Amino acid sequence: MVLVAYLSKAGSTKEVAEEIGKIFNTNGIETDIKELTAVQNLDRYSGIIVGAPINGFRWLPEAEKFIEDNKERLKNLPTSYFMLSYLLKTGRDSLKKKMKNTLSKAKTIVTPVSTGLFGGKVDKNFPAVARVMFGVKKEAPLDARDWDEIRAWATELAGSYQKQ
Repeated sequence: MVLVAYLSKAGSTKEVAEEIGKIFNTNGIETDIKELTAVQNLDRYSGIIVGAPINGFRWLPEAEKFIEDNKERLKNLPTSYFMLSYLLKTGRDSLKKKMKNTLSKAKTIVTPVSTGLFGGKVDKNFPAVARVMFGVKKEAPLDARDWDEIRAWATELAGSYQKQ
């Protein structure tokens, strides 16, 4: 059984975790989808996927702490990471680069099989000042998640977890 553990502030990361779980189930891999704070024990899992949004241009520190706290177990399991940020798809290239590098610490603790970097979702348009500051176009969609990209990543990942 594979665990898809996530943190979600507004629900969009949870929705992505659920979609990843569906893809794994479709590929014959039983999954357990849990909020990261509810994970008590990793012994029953044959693989782990940890997902969290970007907040303040970095992956939530609780995700890094989970990896650090469980590193001995995770080093012996296929482990992958995913993150969501609206600005990963809509913001300035310099901000995208900064956010992509935020997984560096987690990658040094436990090397992942794969990392998924996905657009996120916002509830309302950015104010004009924030759009200019972050490089977001006025016509940018509120939901920047690319479900085809997410499903493709999950399908490829499921294949690699089956081989483990």
